[in-house]
Amino acid sequence: MKNVEKILRYTLAGWLIVQAGDVFFRFMERPEPSWDAQNFLISLTAADYVWPTVGLVFLISGILLLTKRLIGLALVLLAPVTGNIALFTIFLDPKLDYGWSGVILCALHLAVAGFNWRRFRSLVRS
Repeated sequence: MKNVEKILRYTLAGWLIVQAGDVFFRFMERPEPSWDAQNFLISLTAADYVWPTVGLVFLISGILLLTKRLIGLALVLLAPVTGNIALFTIFLDPKLDYGWSGVILCALHLAVAGFNWRRFRSLVRS
């Protein structure tokens, strides 16, 4: 089980670092989103701080997961972004026209968080 966690963590870290690079350098091709999704993405782009913030969260979380330092912090830092990507996929892209990356990110994030649940126990204990 330890090897499974390690593979999932490294996969998530690598995916995050590549996506962070794409946020800053735009080297990956994007599919055409639906009309609603496109309007939402245009509004995010109009606010100049959103994409650099998402890229920074991806980069910091990816590096922390890759180096196995502060894994709990990396997963907590990533949670709001993952949640918003999941909601975007559910409500604005239910046919997955924009791709499977949101689904894959959510699955990897939940799997790595599940393997590291002991780090979060104190956050949910009263």
